[in-house]
Amino acid sequence: MGKRAAIVMVAVLAVLALVGPGEAALRPLAERDALASLLRYIPPVWADTHPADLLGPPLYFLDLARMRRELGSPASLSTQGLELMPDSDQFLGSGAEARWGWDLADIDQSLYVPDVAVAVLQGRFRLAEIEDRLRAQGYRGESLGPFTVWVLESGGLVLISKPGALIVSESEIVARELAQQTIDPVPTLDHQPAMAELLPYLQGAWGALLAPSGDPAAIDPQIRGYLGQAWPSLQPGKDVRAGWDMLAIAFSGPQARTVLRFLYHYPSPEEAARDVGLVRAGLTAGAVLRSPGQTWGSLVRLQGVQAEGNLIVATATAGQSLLGEMARRRDLGFLPFRVLAAASGG
Repeated sequence: MGKRAAIVMVAVLAVLALVGPGEAALRPLAERDALASLLRYIPPVWADTHPADLLGPPLYFLDLARMRRELGSPASLSTQGLELMPDSDQFLGSGAEARWGWDLADIDQSLYVPDVAVAVLQGRFRLAEIEDRLRAQGYRGESLGPFTVWVLESGGLVLISKPGALIVSESEIVARELAQQTIDPVPTLDHQPAMAELLPYLQGAWGALLAPSGDPAAIDPQIRGYLGQAWPSLQPGKDVRAGWDMLAIAFSGPQARTVLRFLYHYPSPEEAARDVGLVRAGLTAGAVLRSPGQTWGSLVRLQGVQAEGNLIVATATAGQSLLGEMARRRDLGFLPFRVLAAASGG
């Protein structure tokens, strides 16, 4: 992607049983590469977006094919992390098959960027049928490398298709940028250094939230005052920073036996080792923002926290899949933030 395209994408973003690496090597190549192949649609500049927020722009990943296989019942999907998919019924609801030619059962993996309302879907799509449905609704198709861009003159959802993949967006600009990212001979997000270190720890995940760090010190003081009632480190007047630059939170297993993995990437092993205590404290004593007085220690059972090179890896179990709800509500009182200083008189 050229400099202009990178600037466009940054601007758009701005407005807005897990296994270890060794076990992953035993899996078929296509399965191990499912998340990496989706990340190739996202410009690497995503990793450098650190807004005035708790997190940078999140990515929501869901591996529906793995969930179906390990649950043994497609009906069980309704209770398993689907909050990580777009909430638009117009292309995932009960009428999707009749209108578009695909439904939830055709999707193997999904990567959703909620801040810009775009989803990349991988699956076993019947493209000829999909294209017939689009033409019948007045869509026109235009070639873009291996893709076809489908646009409705009167506006509406934009679809970009190629065998095995669909991009669905409310913005033609955003959808084209994601497709172009896979066409141009440019670096891809799966090879961005921090992401490359995180990916081996995400093999086997049913779903994951990935995000660069935000800039909590720049959050509006009024919002910080509200958050600070339950989260002391965010009280106005405190210089609070994220020592980590990227995180991934992943889950696997059915609700009664959910495994959660919290991964934080740091600039160096020394920086990672420094925050082990903060990560442990967040997952035991951190506030559940939607439930005053409740801590994350009452929702998850922490199994271990350790520094591994540039990463902190924390594993926990829970009686339910919490990731979709915590992502949607930004209920992130477990995040480890360093308080560097207090403003004078604060």
